[in-house]
Order: sequence, then C-alpha cells, then structure tokens
Amino acid sequence: MLQINNLQAGYGEVQVLWDVNLTVNSGKLIALIGANAAGKSTTINVISGVIPPWNGEIYFKDQRIDTLDSNIIVESGIIQVPEGRKLFPFLSVRENLELGAFSKRSRHNMQKNLLNVLEIFPDLKAKMNQHAGTLSGGQQQMVAIGRALMAEPEILMIDELSLGLSPLLTQTMLKTVKVINEEMGTTVLLVEQNVHLSLEIADYVYVMENGKIAIEGDPSVIMTNEDLKKSYLGI
Repeated sequence: MLQINNLQAGYGEVQVLWDVNLTVNSGKLIALIGANAAGKSTTINVISGVIPPWNGEIYFKDQRIDTLDSNIIVESGIIQVPEGRKLFPFLSVRENLELGAFSKRSRHNMQKNLLNVLEIFPDLKAKMNQHAGTLSGGQQQMVAIGRALMAEPEILMIDELSLGLSPLLTQTMLKTVKVINEEMGTTVLLVEQNVHLSLEIADYVYVMENGKIAIEGDPSVIMTNEDLKKSYLGI
C-alpha cells in the first residue's frame, strides 16, 4: 500500500534520513520505533509532504507521491496525527473535529464520521462545545485522533501517541488504535517511543537509529532477542 525506497531528507544542510526503506501493507499496524531524534517524525513528515525529500521515492497504491503537495497527499487518504496534537486551542472540540472533514473525500460524510468518532471516544460527547485548549492531555489526544478519522484515512499515521500521557492512559490509547486498525480496517503507521507497548500491538516493527532502519521484523522475534533489545532498544 505504501512503499518507501531509499529515502533521504534533512533540514538545511543537516541530513537526517539515510536511505530509509519501509513498507506498510494494507490493513496492518506498523510500528516505527526508536530513541528521540532518531528520524521517526521526519520520516512521516516527508510522507505527508510537509518536508521535501532529498532523494528516494514514495509510492502509495502504486502511485508516486513524493513529488506531490501535502494537500494532494491528504486527498489521497494519507492522514497524520502530528506530534503534540496541534489542535486549535480556542476553537471548540466540535470545530476541531469538523476541520478534519475539510477535504473533498470526506466532506459529504461529516455527520456520519462525527458519530463514529464519538462512539470511539465517548468522553468527548460532553466536551463538544468546550475549547480544545482546556482539555486534559488525554482528551486532546482523543480530539487529534478523532480529527484525523474525520478525514476518512486509508493510512493513519500517528506521531508520538504517548507524548505527555500517563502510562495507564497510554495503554488505553494504544488499545483504541488497535481497535481502529482491526475493527475499522484502517491501516496504521505508529511512530512511538514506548517500545514495550508498541511491540505488543504491532503486526510488524521497524527500529530506527540515527536516521536509518537498524532492524525490522516480527515483534515477537524482536521481543525475544536479548541482543537486539540491548543494542537498539535500550531494554
């Protein structure tokens, strides 16, 4: 579904990504894990068209997208939940959610998708008219994911889901992401520092180190290999 070949990118003269190769198959939950500043967020920002690639190719459903503008990439069905939520704090929860349905592909299904989001995140029902900036961190993350779901993603990319959340709430949110993947059939690319929980829910794992894919494989193999855990995951 999504294929990244020999991707290179960076900021100014500083190269961050070095020949990254990554595949996201339809219907799967793929985890991209690694330490802070490993290049994970840069990778999905390049996929989204926010950062231009220096070299390499990105294909979505066999169509090359690395030369497209970000709005065209969104219209194709690749939707990102950015690191830090990036909500509009002085708009209501409802308004933030409805902004997710701005694209042509999802505008006509706004009300149906809104009901689906509230079914997934029932805690938001009583907060719909409240300013998003007044919510707790966990509730803001619910709004951020809900806003992305309003866009009817074919691939949902979530950047640092656990950022600022308690361990218990992180577990709850990751379980919700698994439900979105399995019950809604949404393909997920999860960028995450929480190694243990990511390995528990992912179908396949890429470990990034210093802008490169250091190892990849089935999470059960990585979890049971002590050398890999010590060398690349610090556990």
